[in-house]
Formats: sequence, C-alpha cells, structure tokens
Amino acid sequence: MKKKLLFSLIALCMFALLLLILLLGFRKQKEPAGEIEAFFHLYFSPAEETLISLLEDFESRYPDIQVSYHIQPYQDMKNSLSSGVERITADPGGIILTVLTGADLGGDNNGETGFYPWISDTWGLFYSRSRLEEAGYSRSELMESAAGGLDTFITELAGVCSEDEYLFYTGASYSWPWLAWIQHLELEASRGQVPAGFTSGDYSRGIGKWNKLVADGLVNPDFADTGLAASLYSIRGGEGLFVLSDSSIYGAYLPDERSEIESIPFPGSIEQGWQIGGSFYLGLIYGENTPDEVVRAGALLNEYLRNGEIRERFLQKTGILLLPETTPGDLNEVPSLTQKVRDPELRELLSLLVP
Repeated sequence: MKKKLLFSLIALCMFALLLLILLLGFRKQKEPAGEIEAFFHLYFSPAEETLISLLEDFESRYPDIQVSYHIQPYQDMKNSLSSGVERITADPGGIILTVLTGADLGGDNNGETGFYPWISDTWGLFYSRSRLEEAGYSRSELMESAAGGLDTFITELAGVCSEDEYLFYTGASYSWPWLAWIQHLELEASRGQVPAGFTSGDYSRGIGKWNKLVADGLVNPDFADTGLAASLYSIRGGEGLFVLSDSSIYGAYLPDERSEIESIPFPGSIEQGWQIGGSFYLGLIYGENTPDEVVRAGALLNEYLRNGEIRERFLQKTGILLLPETTPGDLNEVPSLTQKVRDPELRELLSLLVP
C-alpha cells in the first residue's frame, strides 16, 4: 500500500511539474501587441470610410494592438512606404503591414509573411465585369481561355462581340497604346523571348500579328486616329470587349465606376512565364529585432482583412473587392516599351504607325 501511495505521489509531482513547465512556456509567448504601420492604396471614395471602420473594428477586438494607417493614391503611398522601409532598416524593431486595396490591385499571399507581388502596374486586358458576366464569363473562365494563348482566346471570345463591338479596342495617342500591343504580340509569339533591339525587324512577329488582327476585324480600324481616353472608355460604352492597358485606366473612371472594371493577364503570358511592366513588391515587413508579439499582431491584421466575412462586408458597402484575385508572381518582368516612347532607338518601330 505504501509503495502504491509513493508511486501515486511521484506521478502527481511529475504531472504538476509538467503542467508548470507548460504554463511557463505559455507565459513566455506574449499576447499579440504593439503598433503596426499599415499602408493602403485606395482611391479616395466612400470606400475609404469603410476601410477606416474596419480598422477601428479590428482595434476594438484587439485593444493591445494599435494600427497607424496611411490611405493614399499610388504614388503617395509608394513614397510613404519607401520612407517606412528606410525607418525599419535603420531601426529593425518595428513592423510594416502593406495591404493593397481597390479593384485595380492584386496581391494575396494567403496570410504568409514576407514579400509578395502587386502587379497592378503591369499591363493586361481590361474589361467590364457585367458585360462579360452577361455573356456567361467569370474572371476564372476568362483566365482559363487566356491560358490557351492568344489564338485560342480569340476563337472563344470573338463570338461574344455584338455587331458594333470589337474584340479589342485601342487608340494611338503618343503611339504608346499601339506600341504596347506590338510588344505583347511579339512576346506571345516568341514565348517570352525579348528582342535584342528595337527595330521593325526585331518585332516582326508582333507587327505581323497586329496586321492580322486588324485585317480580321478584331481591332477598331480607326485606331490610329483614336485618342487614348476614347479607347479606355470603350469597354464602358460597348465599343470594345477588351482594352490593353495598365492600371492608369482607373484614373479615367469615377470612383463608383472603378469596381466594374476587371482585368486578366495577356493571353499566354502566365503560361509562358512573362509579364510586361514592373511589380511593386509588398507584404508584411519587419526588422530583425521586431518582438514576436508585434509580428503576431501584424499577422492578425493580415488574417482579419482576408477573412471572408470582412471581405464580403467591404464588397457590399463599396462594390470593391478588398483583396482581389491576382496572378502568379514568379514571372519574368519585361520593361514596357511605352516607357521609352521618346527614345530615338524606337524611331523605326514607331514610324510604322506615325509618319
């Protein structure tokens, strides 16, 4: 009996010791707390007030976490973010959370920390969401069609156009929309191989493909005389199903119209591993000495804004997706020729359009 009692006491002591160790371990892991500096790219509109209300709701749920936020247009946010990253580099004990907001943005890293790409500044085919949904195409279905390459995409989508509507609509203001088309068509034809030079010979496949698009009636024939703004408005006015542009297209529309605009990558580009335009790499950024509880606080805000209920609330109140779908980030980024439109090297290529 004494031995059984002794064994029981020993077992009880070991259990108590184990429990104490576990409790001490839990105590060492501090609750999420601290200040997060968050950057949001969002056009000024009622959506701004909705976003602020979400951040206030987050702070009420987690009173030990303070969110210092910046809601700015792209260029202002980029400058503010650069300054913020410099501060973290100089004092590696802070944290920055960058969450991208707006219908023209991408970037969903599934709650993981680190860097992920926002490819809003890259080029793609923009369209009216309601127009394509009316025709029976969701964004995922358009992405699937685009995966087969440009010819497959044309075959599947050309029949959607109405009598007075072109599959692709473009203008030639300052030559650059046309130049963007030539570059995209060249890379799609060469499976992402970037030409060494800037002459018509270097882009012969792209030029040949463009001429065929025009001859087949897939592009508005008056493109050379069409202004840039008119081409961007074409998807709203029913003149064109798709327009090739970068995110500057959103500047042409009023805030309450922007949620209607969606985009997909250029057909074949994802599968071939390239994109035209530069990514702006953002994410959950923290210094080497950032306390664990602050890192966990940033992860909590990240998780909160990606929650389905929160995303739905934002969508219902603003008509904008808080964190819309994006495309893979491991793509070869090719600088856009439109950035070199005044470069003398491009003179021969541009002469094919502008005398």
